[in-house]
Amino acid sequence: MNGDLAAAHLSYGIVLLSMHEWDSADRELKHALELNPLNAKTSMWLGEYYSQKNDPQQAEQFYKRSIQLDPAYWLPYGRYGTFLYRKARYAEAASIWEQGRVQAPDNTIILKNLGAAYHMLNKYEEASAVFQRALELRPSEPVYNNLGTARFFQGRYTAAAEAFEKAVELNPTYYLYWGNLADARRWIPGNDAKAKEAYGHAIDLAREKLAAIPDDPELRGSLAVYYAKIGDRQHAIETLGQLEQSEKPTPGSHFKAMLAYEISGNRDKALLELQAAMRAGYSIVEIKNEPELISLRKDRRYQELIAR
Repeated sequence: MNGDLAAAHLSYGIVLLSMHEWDSADRELKHALELNPLNAKTSMWLGEYYSQKNDPQQAEQFYKRSIQLDPAYWLPYGRYGTFLYRKARYAEAASIWEQGRVQAPDNTIILKNLGAAYHMLNKYEEASAVFQRALELRPSEPVYNNLGTARFFQGRYTAAAEAFEKAVELNPTYYLYWGNLADARRWIPGNDAKAKEAYGHAIDLAREKLAAIPDDPELRGSLAVYYAKIGDRQHAIETLGQLEQSEKPTPGSHFKAMLAYEISGNRDKALLELQAAMRAGYSIVEIKNEPELISLRKDRRYQELIAR
């Protein structure tokens, strides 16, 4: 009806991007940019496009441009912070999300992400304060999940399970919430059956999502870990083999592969993945606090990696 309307091409580009139709999404987003070069949303979504295409330099350029074009708009801070977080640049992510918080102090998306960054920086008090503020504003499953994660890595497994249970109640169709609930139950004495049941839900939901998004390395890494934790070594190793073929591994996917290999009894490969995760900038705090690595920490090679 109006081929010169930039907003229409932008909307179409966003839909194509969500479907991973890369060439068509690239065409539509760039057409929208040509029609209106000063639209902050278009630059932000081009940042998302290049992030998903594993071109971090271009992605960062467009995220920054989006913020420059409309510094009062909170969403570019949110997206740019997520990009930095996935690159294990936690301090930078926290800084960007703090800037976004200035623009939107009661935005629960910014708050729950900011708390996650503080958690990865070993700033548990700051993380807890931010999560509590988010819960005061609007209880939601992502906030409960992040709160549970912070409690989990503090060794407060019962409290973590309570938070994860609330996340599952609010959204029972997301694999990650079930997987996190299973992890917490795994470390509470007498909860083995409940943990295995939760892992079963996590596996079913992760496999369903992986069928739609087969190139998500962190999702595949999570699935491998779930298989390993229920003792299904065959499926864990098969999933890890598929993960090794990923063209865009992340610090998180290396960390998850390390966990799956360690639990499955392949210490050598676990150490290789640990080294890759650390080189990519994965949180040393989370590595040191991960309860699954109690045995690995006694290995001289682990101690040498940590020392370096």
